Amino acid sequence: MTIATTYEVVLAAVVLGLAAWIIAVRGTFAAAEGFVAYGLLLALVWVRLGSVDVALAEAAISGGLGGVLLLSAAARLRTTERVVAAERPGPTLRLGAAILSAVVGLSLAAVVVFLP
Repeated sequence: MTIATTYEVVLAAVVLGLAAWIIAVRGTFAAAEGFVAYGLLLALVWVRLGSVDVALAEAAISGGLGGVLLLSAAARLRTTERVVAAERPGPTLRLGAAILSAVVGLSLAAVVVFLP
């Protein structure tokens, strides 16, 4: 395994881990910060794929403009965060949503694999 391949595997693992963390985190401010970091890591992925122009757009829009908008929205939502945390969905609804998401993800993967 070369250094470039190792770098790509580690970058993919970090991007996927950060995406899972953004979904799982409870605080809006932490999720907004994670989304900014996610956008900047995706810019690195685009650079590795050879699309520097897409990487610059990703960094500017997701890391810059989108980050500012999300952080300002998170600051405004900070007062309502405790109320929303009390209205947590039950375990049945969460399990159903997880199963539905897995079915949709596996269906999309099957469609991509079996394309002619």
